[in-house]
Amino acid sequence: MSSSTPHSSGPAGHSSGPAGGTVGHGPTFILHGYATRMYAFLLWALAAIAIGTGVGYGLRTLAGMALIAAALAVLAWLSYWNPCVILNDDGAAVVNPLRTTRVRWEDIEKCTGQWGLQITPRGGKPIHVWSVPSRAAVRESWAKPKAPQPVVWDQHTGTERLKVTSGRAAEIIQLRAAEIQKAQPVSAAQHSAAAQSAAPANPTVEVHAAGLAAIVLCAAGGALMLFA
Repeated sequence: MSSSTPHSSGPAGHSSGPAGGTVGHGPTFILHGYATRMYAFLLWALAAIAIGTGVGYGLRTLAGMALIAAALAVLAWLSYWNPCVILNDDGAAVVNPLRTTRVRWEDIEKCTGQWGLQITPRGGKPIHVWSVPSRAAVRESWAKPKAPQPVVWDQHTGTERLKVTSGRAAEIIQLRAAEIQKAQPVSAAQHSAAAQSAAPANPTVEVHAAGLAAIVLCAAGGALMLFA
C-alpha cells in the first residue's frame, strides 16, 4: 500500500514488512499491541461470507459480492494487519491505517502510553498510534503476568516483532530516544545550530492513497453491480 518495508514476509509487491516502514542499518523492532490483529481475521471471515452469499444468484451478483469482499479484505489489511510501530536506526515509523509518519530519534520530545501509545515530536502535536491502543493491556490483566521482553539494541540484529502494551512501547521508545539524544556529540558546528534545535520537528508523512483508493473503487463497483 505504500513504500519500502523492513520485514521479509510482507504482502505481495513489497520486499519486506509492513507497508510504510523504513529500513535502518542496525536492528529493527516491530511493535504490535496484544490481539489487535484479531479484527483483521474477523473482517476476512466476513469477506468470505460475503462471497458465499453471492453463490447461486447469477454471475452479476457473485461479481458484486466479490468486489464487496475485496473492499473488506483491503480494509482489514489496511486497518488492522498492516499498522505497527517500526523502530530502527532512523527513528520511529508509525504505520497507521491512513498514513505513515516517520520521526527521527533526535526529534522525539515525549512518548506516553497512558491512553494508548502517543509519540510527540519536538514542538508538534502527539502522533496517536493505532496499533498499540490502551485497551491492549486488557488481555494481560486476565493472564499470568509476564516479564517484558528485553530490548538491547547493541545485542540485536535483523528484525524482531514484539507484542507490547502501550506503556511498555512508550518505555522502549522513550529510553531509546534519550540514549540517542544523550550520545549526540557537541561541537562548534552544533553550537552554531542551537537555534535550529529549538525549532519544531518536521516528521515525514506518507498517505496510503493506493489502499484507500482500492477500498473505494471495490466498494463502489460492488454497489453498482448489485443495485444498478
